[in-house]
Amino acid sequence: MTLTGKSRTNSSNVALRAVSADDALQAPWPAILERLPEYEPDTLLLSLEFYRESVLRRVVDDHGHVTVSLVDIAEVARGLSAGVSLSSGILPGDEAGPNALFWARSTGSTRLGIWVGPRLWRLTLRSLEPGGKDRRLRLAFPGLVFVCRPDATGAYVFAAAKRPRNPDDVLHHCPAPNVFASGKICPGDHSFARDPLKLPAEFFLSKFRVTGDTRAGKSRKYPDDISHLWDELAGQETYPCADLVPMLTLQQACDLAL
Repeated sequence: MTLTGKSRTNSSNVALRAVSADDALQAPWPAILERLPEYEPDTLLLSLEFYRESVLRRVVDDHGHVTVSLVDIAEVARGLSAGVSLSSGILPGDEAGPNALFWARSTGSTRLGIWVGPRLWRLTLRSLEPGGKDRRLRLAFPGLVFVCRPDATGAYVFAAAKRPRNPDDVLHHCPAPNVFASGKICPGDHSFARDPLKLPAEFFLSKFRVTGDTRAGKSRKYPDDISHLWDELAGQETYPCADLVPMLTLQQACDLAL
């Protein structure tokens, strides 16, 4: 429902009379403000009126015309909270995972952190030769932190020796191809499930390809090509976490714009 009308545009009408505490309606620009230092008359542009069962919005245009309409309270809540940053902090969970590490929202973007502990993963490394045979591997990995939207899209992945406990804990580059220097996962032709807790398993189901833009910067020992470290990891039960390359803090991962 929308109503329109003519508003008083005179500045003396804008700075309405002072009203007592017993008045049912308070003026939008109380006259008591006129007695404050550096007072300047102002013009009403918009007001929200909260009633017991409804909310009214009054909008005044440049010509003084007033438009009155009903507003959904959920719309008001969304508008007031749009610029508010919210975060769960680090959530409790076991070292094995997968489990939720954190939840955060800011600037309209909601992010989830998913933790999965160190373990052996089965994966496929695609052949570099056209028509060549893919390699099936069973490799030890450090713990991993995935950051994604609630539907598991826009995912990033980082490495950690153990489940983070503090916002300042350092995360490392994930020691795998298919991950850009920013930590963002390149999905390739794999269709990821829209379940955040399935993201770790889906990441290793996607076939890895050693390419120039995702193989470097993941290992101290082999800074140019992580696949050389993969060759050494065959048959090992644990990942050499001393080889991880630091990247950012958990707080910075929590603040990523997805």
